Amino acid sequence: MKTKRLIPYFNNSQKFRAIVDGVGLYMTVSQLETTFATSSHRIAVWQALEALGISRHKEPNTTGLGTTITVYDDKIKPTRIPVQVDLL
Repeated sequence: MKTKRLIPYFNNSQKFRAIVDGVGLYMTVSQLETTFATSSHRIAVWQALEALGISRHKEPNTTGLGTTITVYDDKIKPTRIPVQVDLL
């Protein structure tokens, strides 16, 4: 049975680099769910990848995106997390 795409416009085997709060990680889209220790960092990278997918749909030569994501959590105040994602 085929696994559903986690992020639109990307295969689950797509490799990328994510830099979150100054820490760099190399992973695939399928590893996104299990790699991060905090949900806020996972959500920030997830949203950045979705934005990159939409950007690549409009302009196919785009390979990276740097942004600041605001994550809203019920237990803590809104947190702004700098994120950079690049396709490999």
